[in-house]
Amino acid sequence: MMSTDNQQQRARDRLAEDVADIDDTLTELFLRIHAMRQYCPRDSDSADLRLTMLAVEDIHRVLTDASRRAARLRSCLRG
Repeated sequence: MMSTDNQQQRARDRLAEDVADIDDTLTELFLRIHAMRQYCPRDSDSADLRLTMLAVEDIHRVLTDASRRAARLRSCLRG
């Protein structure tokens, strides 16, 4: 039978792996948004393009917050 300490360490390790995977996914999304910013002008005459880019900027803000939270989680799991 596994001791409680071992179970907790395994849970911590698994959480750390999951948080790292989330962080990797966030990085991929940031890169994709960066690419979108390069090819889609923010000052377009097209209303739908402007609205799309406003939504992309909102998503970017949310992802930035999620990235900070993931970093805090990683820090907590290390310490």
